[in-house]
Amino acid sequence: MTKTRQKAADLVGFYLRVPAELKRRIEALAQARSVSQAELCNDLISRGMELPPADARVGDWLQRVAK
Repeated sequence: MTKTRQKAADLVGFYLRVPAELKRRIEALAQARSVSQAELCNDLISRGMELPPADARVGDWLQRVAK
């Protein structure tokens, strides 16, 4: 089942190059959860931005690229 593009006023395009293996993992996990890859990535990025201080550099990077 292919998920359709989301249409909402608050969504913007965001393009990110990732290793092929990571892309395959995202595709598989999105399919297993029956969600779009975009929805899965949104969820993972949002969670990553709330990491504890020990992982602050990842959270900092995510905040920079989200601007």
